[in-house]
Amino acid sequence: MRHTAIPMPKAANEGGRVWVLEDSALEAEMVRRALAAAHHDVEMFTDGSVVLERAASTQTPDVVVLDWQLPGVSGVEVCRVLRATHDAMSLPILMLTSHGHKDAVLEALAAGANDYVTKPYDMPEVIARVSTLVRTSHLQRAQKRRASHLALSADIGAALTTGKNLLEIAERCCDAIHTHLGGVAIEIWTTRAAELSLFATRTWAGTHVPEPVVRAVAAHQQPLLTDDVKAHPELGRHDCGKAKGFAAVPLVVRGESVGVLAFCTSHPLSDALGVLGTVADLLALGIARSRVEEERAVLFDRERNTRAEAEAANRSKDEFLAMVSHELRTPLNAITGWTSMLLAGGLDAARAKRALETIERSARSQAQLIDDLLDISRIVSGKLRVNVGSVDVPSVAEMALESVRLAADSKGVSLEAVVDSAAGQLTGDADRIQQIIWNLLSNAIKFTPRGGTVKLAVTREERGIVIAVDDTGQGIPPEFLPYVFERFKQIDGTMTRAKGGLGLGLAIVKHLIELHGGTIEVHSEGLGKGASFRAVLPGAGPQRDSGVDPGPTFSSSRPMFDRPRELEGLRVLVLDDEADARDLIKTLLESCKMHVTVASYAADAFEVVRSGSVDVVLSDIAMPVEDGLSFIKRVRALPRDEGGRLPAVALTAYARLEDRTRALRAGFNSHVAKPVEASELLAVIASLVRR
Repeated sequence: MRHTAIPMPKAANEGGRVWVLEDSALEAEMVRRALAAAHHDVEMFTDGSVVLERAASTQTPDVVVLDWQLPGVSGVEVCRVLRATHDAMSLPILMLTSHGHKDAVLEALAAGANDYVTKPYDMPEVIARVSTLVRTSHLQRAQKRRASHLALSADIGAALTTGKNLLEIAERCCDAIHTHLGGVAIEIWTTRAAELSLFATRTWAGTHVPEPVVRAVAAHQQPLLTDDVKAHPELGRHDCGKAKGFAAVPLVVRGESVGVLAFCTSHPLSDALGVLGTVADLLALGIARSRVEEERAVLFDRERNTRAEAEAANRSKDEFLAMVSHELRTPLNAITGWTSMLLAGGLDAARAKRALETIERSARSQAQLIDDLLDISRIVSGKLRVNVGSVDVPSVAEMALESVRLAADSKGVSLEAVVDSAAGQLTGDADRIQQIIWNLLSNAIKFTPRGGTVKLAVTREERGIVIAVDDTGQGIPPEFLPYVFERFKQIDGTMTRAKGGLGLGLAIVKHLIELHGGTIEVHSEGLGKGASFRAVLPGAGPQRDSGVDPGPTFSSSRPMFDRPRELEGLRVLVLDDEADARDLIKTLLESCKMHVTVASYAADAFEVVRSGSVDVVLSDIAMPVEDGLSFIKRVRALPRDEGGRLPAVALTAYARLEDRTRALRAGFNSHVAKPVEASELLAVIASLVRR
């Protein structure tokens, strides 16, 4: 810490300020000349009442010399009055008397005189006695200054150590300066981010600290001190009120300015110059320390918040994994349970049919959960894309409506629709728009009790095509409305919740709508009062006779598939390490009259390819020993006549976009995600064969 350099006053000589009360003009002049020759500043009085008035209104001198006999108020009476307000050390008094007898001396000393001289005067004696009293006065005042300065430093130190905050420290420092230095206008300015601003102030008796002077001191980092404000070339141009002394000291820590201490006093400041450097250093240190503590508190709060967020994220992760596990295991339980009963036999035809329908429905539920998770993953990573084309929204809405009708009927929910066939087209992704409508309808059906109603409306407004879904379901509490479209957010997220799901559908809907340049909003009067979702997609204008193919749609609850006749007799190699998966694909392909060869390992499949006995290869990706990517790379390295150009399809549960890209780059001609849709797989094989 750099110590602030405060210029000290020049060493004072032995002279002092002396008042002389003498009614004899000749004797008064003799005393004045003698004392002046001894370097004392002498002021003469002839009336005791004037001395008392001056003593009451101005700073008292170092020594008062009183004549015993005076007209009006005597010297002894003046001595008694002065001594009532000033002790013998702070204001020494020398009595001049023509009565040298003992009673007169005792009366003078009893009145409060420090010493006496008997007339006729011996001038060297008078000078010696006055000089001794001046030194006594100087010593007494120096001792008081030191005590006051020590008390000031102690008070400021106490403020720094016990102050609760920087403002309290600054205010207590102002009070200490007022108490010990007589400051009547005190200001503490602080610098933060190169900006100087007033932080704390105390003002008494109509005095003012000029701001331009404070800013100049801060800019040059040089103190400004004066005992005469009006005579100072800079301060004299400003209104400082009744101030006589002025001090402005820069507050500096390690060469960096942290502020300015500035104050005015009603008396000269030369006596206080020595302590100002210590005061400035202590105050600067206190400001710097307070800022360090503030920064430490901010860092602590930030670290605490970060830790709380991390703990919350960890809890959310655990809750999410538990929820995913539950949602995936629930349909899996139905699948394994019904499968076990089918394998055991003994089910009649109706129950067997019900078992198969349950297995199919559960498998599709799992597939939907996985699709939602993949969509969210793409959204988070910014890799979700849309296939842009012309979309006839009314047609897409009708197909989405049909895909959820069975679920609504089985739950006893009435499904109503008002779809304006003239609503028109827009530019977007038909599959994603159907997904938007399907998710909104499925969500409404899910939270609407038996006997309730779900309404779909597709209309055109000035700002675009409006898709509205209203229900009479359980509604949404007001405090949850801002979080409806957040990922993994559910009104009831406990283990005992009545509704399943991962809480992803509406988050996906919002992102898909925003990808199409649209908006969505939700409204609900509260629990038990239903909910309304209103999505607006910018349209390309109504076109009644569009003839646009709406593209692929969600499969219905009972999918059917054609068996292309051109696949009959096709030789297919199926490579998969899972026996159940191999048997499923083998059964499907053989139902289309294809010749199927199966292999559990890539090495066995590679030899089959080299034998030239297959036309198409279907391969899993994740397998022991050698994965499907390595296998297809080895196949593509073969000459054409050894199978190096055979059509190959990747069949895998790795269904992300990057997984598909990796498979195609490795050498596969196509990528089909598990669970496999029979119609999709047959269509892919047929397209490869036609090439």
